Amino acid sequence: MKADMTVTALYSAAKYTVKFVDWDGKTLKTEEVEHGKAATAPTNPTRTGYTFTGWDKTFASVKADMTVTALYSAAKYTVKFVDWDGKTLKTEEVEHGKAATAPTNPTRTGYTFTGWDKTFTSVKADITVTAQYSAAKYTVKFVDWDGKTLKTQEVVYGKAATAPTSPTRTGYSFTGWDKTFTSVKADMTVTAQYSAAKYTVKFIDWDGKTLKTQEVEHGKAATAPTNPTRTGYKFVGWIGDYGNVVSDVTVTAKYEKKGTTTEDKDGVDLGLPSGTIWAKTNLGAKNEKDAGDFFAWGEKDNRESFSWENYGLGEGTWDKMTKYTGKDGKKKLAAEDDAAKVRTKNVWRMPTKAEMEELIEKCTWKLEGEGFRVTGPNGKSIYLPLGGLYMESREEEGTKGMYWGADIWEGSEWMSVSMYLSNERSKGQTHWTHRRMGLMIRPVK
Repeated sequence: MKADMTVTALYSAAKYTVKFVDWDGKTLKTEEVEHGKAATAPTNPTRTGYTFTGWDKTFASVKADMTVTALYSAAKYTVKFVDWDGKTLKTEEVEHGKAATAPTNPTRTGYTFTGWDKTFTSVKADITVTAQYSAAKYTVKFVDWDGKTLKTQEVVYGKAATAPTSPTRTGYSFTGWDKTFTSVKADMTVTAQYSAAKYTVKFIDWDGKTLKTQEVEHGKAATAPTNPTRTGYKFVGWIGDYGNVVSDVTVTAKYEKKGTTTEDKDGVDLGLPSGTIWAKTNLGAKNEKDAGDFFAWGEKDNRESFSWENYGLGEGTWDKMTKYTGKDGKKKLAAEDDAAKVRTKNVWRMPTKAEMEELIEKCTWKLEGEGFRVTGPNGKSIYLPLGGLYMESREEEGTKGMYWGADIWEGSEWMSVSMYLSNERSKGQTHWTHRRMGLMIRPVK
């Protein structure tokens, strides 16, 4: 040593590693920093659906190795649930990637809720979610006046059904339907409506003078005027059918000269208000106590076995009539199907329900042996035997008797009017009977 000297200690600064990492651990930057110095952060990182908010620790005076992690706040979005008409059902704020919670399922009259128009299980933007529906469907059945189905259609709620071609009905005009179907909101049956055709019935005297004119609906009866008078003659009734009017008709007063009788070898004038002459015997009978022939309604030939299978105006069963069906407008036997008319060459015919009821109500009935003595207002009488009836074979002979009338029984196409007699009753009564049965016929004119 050759002189005084000062010797100073020398140091080198410690160095530390500062690592900047993203939210998922990915290294963004690594830096070596001297003790107590500050690290320099990398460019602010980005993350979809999030906002960068800074770092999880300070690095202004580094004194050890350290890892600095990026911090984020999740983005928030508005989810709006709306109904079919745009009405807001619910609004919710949802973090990025999270699921929104739907409101209670909405309802809509005439519709069924089916879900929402988009998913909302991982929301990544503002969205509007709209309720979805399927329209309810209803059955619209169009039927005719008799209940027969014309058309069946499935219609969406609130929409209109389409009517079938306008139906037709003999003696009537179609006027429309009984209810509207422009906005269907339930199952419905729509029935065809009709107005009855109207006909003119003119009652005239022997000289053509009009006694009365009346407008009558299809199938209804006209009302005769007061019985006219004619010097030297007796009024005995009307010529022309006005009990089941199906067209314009002229009805003429019928007279006979006083001093003559309306009773001939085959018929009896009982003095009834209508002037109806009743035959002395049944159709095909040998005398007044003979039952005569038996007929199915509308058939001209007699036989001894009667069933739906061999009935001439049907197809083998009670519900399949081929004529006088209730839908063809025919309510009374036509001349070609009237056994009395055909068998007597138009001299006699089968009685109507009104004529049977007149016989029952205006005459005196008395049980006489195996039949009834029926006495009219003028004291003259006819005898109606209790000749029974035919089903598969003859039944009730001597205790009961049934006679055909010319009319269909209203509302039941497989039945027709008859007059029922029984030895347990004081007089006859009008009745309904299956058309295929074999009954007697007592003609009138």
